[in-house]
Amino acid sequence: MQFYMLELPANDPIICAAWYCNILNYKVITRDDANGFVLLQYAGSRLAFKRDESTQCAVRLHFQVDNLEQELLRLASLRVFPDGELKTSHEGYRRAKLHDCEGRIIILFEWIDNNMTRTDPATSSR
Repeated sequence: MQFYMLELPANDPIICAAWYCNILNYKVITRDDANGFVLLQYAGSRLAFKRDESTQCAVRLHFQVDNLEQELLRLASLRVFPDGELKTSHEGYRRAKLHDCEGRIIILFEWIDNNMTRTDPATSSR
Protein backbone atom coordinates (compact mmCIF):
# COMPACT_ATOMS: atom_id res chain seq x y z
CA MET A 1 0.00 0.00 0.00
CA GLN A 2 1.20 3.51 -0.77
CA PHE A 3 -0.13 6.86 0.42
CA TYR A 4 -1.30 8.84 -2.61
CA MET A 5 -2.65 12.25 -1.58
CA LEU A 6 -4.24 14.42 1.07
CA GLU A 7 -7.60 15.91 0.08
CA LEU A 8 -8.82 19.04 1.84
CA PRO A 9 -12.26 20.61 1.67
CA ALA A 10 -12.28 24.08 0.11
CA ASN A 11 -14.79 26.83 -0.46
CA ASP A 12 -13.02 27.58 -3.75
CA PRO A 13 -10.58 24.87 -4.93
CA ILE A 14 -9.33 27.04 -7.82
CA ILE A 15 -8.33 29.91 -5.53
CA CYS A 16 -6.70 27.45 -3.11
CA ALA A 17 -4.77 25.81 -5.94
CA ALA A 18 -3.56 29.20 -7.18
CA TRP A 19 -2.38 30.13 -3.67
CA TYR A 20 -0.45 26.88 -3.17
CA CYS A 21 1.08 27.15 -6.66
CA ASN A 22 2.07 30.82 -6.29
CA ILE A 23 3.18 30.70 -2.66
CA LEU A 24 4.45 27.16 -2.06
CA ASN A 25 5.49 26.22 -5.62
CA TYR A 26 3.03 23.37 -6.14
CA LYS A 27 2.03 22.46 -9.72
CA VAL A 28 -1.47 21.56 -10.93
CA ILE A 29 -1.56 18.01 -12.29
CA THR A 30 -5.35 17.52 -12.52
CA ARG A 31 -8.17 20.06 -12.65
CA ASP A 32 -11.86 19.16 -12.84
CA ASP A 33 -13.85 22.40 -12.69
CA ALA A 34 -17.23 20.66 -13.15
CA ASN A 35 -16.70 18.65 -9.95
CA GLY A 36 -14.73 21.28 -8.04
CA PHE A 37 -11.52 19.27 -7.75
CA VAL A 38 -7.86 20.25 -8.17
CA LEU A 39 -4.87 17.96 -7.58
CA LEU A 40 -1.47 19.54 -6.96
CA GLN A 41 2.01 18.06 -6.74
CA TYR A 42 5.32 19.22 -5.31
CA ALA A 43 8.27 16.86 -5.26
CA GLY A 44 6.74 13.56 -4.11
CA SER A 45 3.71 14.98 -2.33
CA ARG A 46 0.18 15.42 -3.67
CA LEU A 47 -2.39 17.78 -2.23
CA ALA A 48 -5.98 17.97 -3.48
CA PHE A 49 -8.75 20.48 -2.92
CA LYS A 50 -12.40 19.45 -3.31
CA ARG A 51 -15.27 21.93 -3.26
CA ASP A 52 -17.09 21.57 0.04
CA GLU A 53 -18.50 24.75 1.53
CA SER A 54 -20.07 23.01 4.52
CA THR A 55 -16.94 21.68 6.20
CA GLN A 56 -14.29 23.46 8.23
CA CYS A 57 -10.88 21.86 7.96
CA ALA A 58 -9.00 21.29 11.23
CA VAL A 59 -5.90 19.87 9.52
CA ARG A 60 -2.52 21.51 10.05
CA LEU A 61 -0.08 21.16 7.19
CA HIS A 62 3.58 20.90 8.22
CA PHE A 63 6.34 21.67 5.73
CA GLN A 64 10.01 21.10 6.49
CA VAL A 65 12.34 23.73 5.05
CA ASP A 66 16.12 23.82 4.94
CA ASN A 67 16.39 27.44 6.09
CA LEU A 68 13.40 28.93 7.90
CA GLU A 69 14.68 32.53 7.84
CA GLN A 70 15.31 32.38 4.10
CA GLU A 71 11.87 30.86 3.43
CA LEU A 72 10.17 33.55 5.52
CA LEU A 73 11.99 36.24 3.53
CA ARG A 74 10.80 34.64 0.29
CA LEU A 75 7.23 34.50 1.58
CA ALA A 76 7.41 38.11 2.78
CA SER A 77 8.29 39.14 -0.78
CA LEU A 78 4.94 37.53 -1.74
CA ARG A 79 3.18 39.40 1.10
CA VAL A 80 2.69 36.25 3.20
CA PHE A 81 3.72 36.70 6.82
CA PRO A 82 3.88 34.41 9.86
CA ASP A 83 1.27 34.60 12.57
CA GLY A 84 3.31 35.75 15.55
CA GLU A 85 6.88 35.04 16.53
CA LEU A 86 9.04 32.08 15.57
CA LYS A 87 8.94 29.35 18.20
CA THR A 88 11.81 27.10 19.18
CA SER A 89 10.95 23.67 20.52
CA HIS A 90 12.92 21.65 23.05
CA GLU A 91 12.47 18.83 20.50
CA GLY A 92 15.10 20.44 18.28
CA TYR A 93 13.24 22.50 15.70
CA ARG A 94 12.12 26.07 15.00
CA ARG A 95 8.75 26.83 13.48
CA ALA A 96 6.61 29.57 12.07
CA LYS A 97 2.84 29.46 11.76
CA LEU A 98 0.96 31.04 8.88
CA HIS A 99 -2.39 30.66 7.17
CA ASP A 100 -3.39 29.86 3.61
CA CYS A 101 -6.02 31.77 1.61
CA GLU A 102 -8.90 29.99 3.41
CA GLY A 103 -7.39 30.22 6.89
CA ARG A 104 -5.90 26.71 7.21
CA ILE A 105 -2.91 26.58 9.53
CA ILE A 106 0.43 25.95 7.85
CA ILE A 107 3.52 25.21 9.91
CA LEU A 108 6.97 25.75 8.39
CA PHE A 109 9.80 24.24 10.40
CA GLU A 110 13.52 23.56 10.29
CA TRP A 111 15.54 21.15 12.39
CA ILE A 112 18.12 22.98 14.50
CA ASP A 113 19.37 20.12 16.65
CA ASN A 114 21.18 17.59 14.49
CA ASN A 115 21.52 15.27 17.50
CA MET A 116 17.78 14.56 17.64
CA THR A 117 16.78 11.12 16.42
CA ARG A 118 14.42 11.33 13.46
CA THR A 119 13.27 8.69 11.03
CA ASP A 120 12.92 9.71 7.42
CA PRO A 121 10.09 7.60 5.98
CA ALA A 122 11.69 7.80 2.53
CA THR A 123 14.78 5.96 3.79
CA SER A 124 13.38 3.74 6.54
CA SER A 125 12.41 0.14 5.90
CA ARG A 126 8.75 -0.83 5.61
